[in-house]
Amino acid sequence: MIRNRFEEYLKTIQYDEPQRNGLFIEFLNNLQEKSIDEQMRFLRDEIKLKALITDFNHLTQYTLAGIRSKLDFVDNHQYWDHPSFPAKRWDYPFVFRNQSTISLDANNPRSLMPTRVFGKPFTVTEFNFCVPNTWRVECPSVFGGYAALQDWDGLYRFAWSHGRYGMQPEVRRPLSQFDIVNNVQAQMAERIIWMLFMRGDVKAAREAVAFEFRPEMVREVRGSSNSGQYPAEFSRLGLWGRIGSLTEQASVPGVQKVDPLKDGWQAALPAAANAAMKRLAEAGSVASATGEVTLHVGPGTFKPVSVADVASHKMHTERFVLPEATARLINATRANGGRIVAVGTTTVRTLESCCDEHGVVTAQSGATDIFLYPPYRPRAVDLLLTNFHLPKSTLLMLVSCFADREKVLAAYHYAIASRMRFYSYGDCMLFQ
Repeated sequence: MIRNRFEEYLKTIQYDEPQRNGLFIEFLNNLQEKSIDEQMRFLRDEIKLKALITDFNHLTQYTLAGIRSKLDFVDNHQYWDHPSFPAKRWDYPFVFRNQSTISLDANNPRSLMPTRVFGKPFTVTEFNFCVPNTWRVECPSVFGGYAALQDWDGLYRFAWSHGRYGMQPEVRRPLSQFDIVNNVQAQMAERIIWMLFMRGDVKAAREAVAFEFRPEMVREVRGSSNSGQYPAEFSRLGLWGRIGSLTEQASVPGVQKVDPLKDGWQAALPAAANAAMKRLAEAGSVASATGEVTLHVGPGTFKPVSVADVASHKMHTERFVLPEATARLINATRANGGRIVAVGTTTVRTLESCCDEHGVVTAQSGATDIFLYPPYRPRAVDLLLTNFHLPKSTLLMLVSCFADREKVLAAYHYAIASRMRFYSYGDCMLFQ
């Protein structure tokens, strides 16, 4: 029926070319827009609805910018590593990609950023980084930080619980893909998001750039070469400043409009924006215009050792800051007979990179590629609190600097027998 209506539509606009991808989208948009207009008329005029009205809350194409601009506010949804179903929907087997959003230039929430329409409220009423993704701990800092930078209006994490079972402490159940109620890591993430987004620990960027939408852009959609998705070169601007969309007729004070579908469009951007994008391309790092959010794209800390000679392994770098006050406190504690407990392997690498042969640390900032493995003995750290790490990983080698093989194996045997949670933000072990 839809195809027949489409053929009739082509006749009304006197179009008879073989390339019809964009025209079909234009046709569907026209139908949808008429439907929304009628629904909004009914809700407002007949039942006198006073609530704000929205729609299209699960798509990221610029082809919807025109329709979204007519809604009261824009809402969208996005998950990281949502399960897919190769056989039957919501039935096993489930497929997960197990990728890091940071390694993909913060793809989530970056791909949501252009869908906001400047001048209208913007909310995300469903989002989550799903279990069992190894990198789901990236969620609070990446999503909360960038939502604040973009000055979005509301975030709603899905979901607290799909049933009462999750609220019964005497019932121990495995983690689900979405539920927060029995997921300690996710509950901690909620608090971090609140601090960054609600408390205002990250300020909104003043700089703002809008994708200028024109109706003829819909007809230009051609498939793989132009699928109707916002260009990545544009969405990456959201790692620097605020981005969104505006129609060609609309304007918002302080918002610059550009056409990212045209060659050379970046020339119109502020010099600071182009400098930030250049650094991202060349160094894999980009700082926001506020200076409060910095994204470092790299291999992460779980890269396994794959060489026969451990000493020849190329270690990844991690950025660090050791403030003067912290360095003084550490040195004073050890001078008075106290002990230093490092929470996490990054803390160990930082302190061991900033200390002399006697374990005295000095305030520094920068990046470290230090690779710690036996028989090295830490000089600035006395105890290590850390997760149960992957076999053959550099992290497990670092742990072995604090305890011999037998002690490490004993800890792992105990953890397995006690059904502890392994890997990122699971249960912990303490070594000295």
